[in-house]
Amino acid sequence: MLCNNCNKNIATFHYKKIINGQKTELNLCAECASEMGYMTSFHETFDFGSALNDFLGITSSHAKIICPSCGTDHATFKKTGRLGCEDCYKHFKSTIDEILPSIQPGREHKGKIAGENSAEFLKKKKINDLKENLKKAILDERYEDAAKFRDEIKKEEENL
Repeated sequence: MLCNNCNKNIATFHYKKIINGQKTELNLCAECASEMGYMTSFHETFDFGSALNDFLGITSSHAKIICPSCGTDHATFKKTGRLGCEDCYKHFKSTIDEILPSIQPGREHKGKIAGENSAEFLKKKKINDLKENLKKAILDERYEDAAKFRDEIKKEEENL
């Protein structure tokens, strides 16, 4: 798709707004979007963390959290909405757990899985989920449910 403004470059910026039922769409290249003022730095204009904290009523009890691996502190995470490394997920877990439900419906990826082995991967994942449900049912002493999970696991393993 070409840029609506210059009709030369490929559009990489897509802007859509709906006001009173009237839809406006712009498809611009980066150069035109920047010239028209759409490409200001998101992090300079919007404090992701502050907005979420204000919305959720999160206090500053997390302010002293610092990831020892990369040095990302809570203020940086709060300002940018980004974590510095994989270890940040462990150290900022309590903050993430507070924010995540308001951003997305669950903690598990539900999107597409690419590759030749995607069907096999999904079957193994289903079996693992069933095994977790089996463990929970046994711990909760729901033996009828546990038997159903056991039977379903056997059935899935036979089809693998």
